[in-house]
Amino acid sequence: EGVGRPGDKIIFARASQDGQTFGPTRRLNQKGGAFMPFVAGDGQGAVYAAWVDERNGTNYDVYFNASHDAGQTWQTQDVRLSAGKPGETTSIDPVFATDANSVWLAWSESNRKENRTAIMIRSSPDRGQKWSDARTISHREDAPTGLHLVKLPAARGHRLVLYWFNQSALSGAYSDDGGR
Repeated sequence: EGVGRPGDKIIFARASQDGQTFGPTRRLNQKGGAFMPFVAGDGQGAVYAAWVDERNGTNYDVYFNASHDAGQTWQTQDVRLSAGKPGETTSIDPVFATDANSVWLAWSESNRKENRTAIMIRSSPDRGQKWSDARTISHREDAPTGLHLVKLPAARGHRLVLYWFNQSALSGAYSDDGGR
């Protein structure tokens, strides 16, 4: 199907033989205007992709797609995960953390009417099939940069650590209950 022009498609090609050969390409987004992809795997065959997408107008939304067989097949429909109404907020910087069955996706979402930016997170207990409602982690007046989400071992289970930079500081939040 070809790669297309920049910002048009999110394309995945599965590597084999230590990257010496690549399988056929697969388009992960259903409409144009996609850019800024972030890809992660869980080490058990699941591959997750999220990206920023402008299909709903001049503001951006975060979309998601998943493969559960090491990238051989993907969901037929991508999923919009931004919290605001389509095209009303600007969502950027998607990042993941994963484990055996769970996926956490965080991003930055700006609302120009309110002149505020929020750090948002959603979780999926079933490898990206169903998602929790979006939760606000932090509201800011200045836009964050360098958003990071990591899963660390903890005494009971794991600890999710979300941190970001802004104009004057390093900020963050953590969860010991799976992001609930």
